[in-house]
Amino acid sequence: MNGNGLLDAGEDANGNGVLDPAEDINNSGSLEPRNVASVVGTITTDDNGFGLFDIVYAKEYALWVNVALTATVGVAGTESAQTVTFRLPASVDDLKDENSPPSDQSPFGAMSTCTEVRENIPFNVQAAYDPDTTDVFVYWNLLDNASTYNVYWTTAIPGADPNNVITNATGSDLGVRPVHSINGLNPATTYYIVVTANIIGNPIVESDPSYIIEINVP
Repeated sequence: MNGNGLLDAGEDANGNGVLDPAEDINNSGSLEPRNVASVVGTITTDDNGFGLFDIVYAKEYALWVNVALTATVGVAGTESAQTVTFRLPASVDDLKDENSPPSDQSPFGAMSTCTEVRENIPFNVQAAYDPDTTDVFVYWNLLDNASTYNVYWTTAIPGADPNNVITNATGSDLGVRPVHSINGLNPATTYYIVVTANIIGNPIVESDPSYIIEINVP
């Protein structure tokens, strides 16, 4: 989002869901937007050829992402497909929820230009749930000018909750991919995670947060 009120084109130019060369326009280390919506289950049409299905996505992405939905139908050995493009809508109930409405700020950030590089900010942040330990492991790429990092998590956007933070985290250094675990999270809960960097200097300055990472704890 470049501040002009219009949605910018996604970085996945060929639509294959893979970060290919020259697609990471803002040097964040990942595609924006990610695959933030999914269709639940398979669909069987009725006698009239109609079928109902749900599209599932976090409400933070409502109104901020355009998606292309492709339906493929096979009949008597032949196959046809049709694609429709639309913006993820926000539900009326969510919009009326004063405590946790859909975000009025882009979850992908707002910059003066779409190619602006976010310097001194942890990038390629990812999170994974470990069913054996019930911990969530957070990974990110190292910055050359960072001494340590801070990992924030919360159950609501924007993700940086000062009450839930691991400060001065270094994690286990895996080459250029540190990892840090978060334990004691509640089951059946969605968490939002961001990472900041403590930039070397006098004084040390905490960077802006990374892009928000969403993870569901089963």
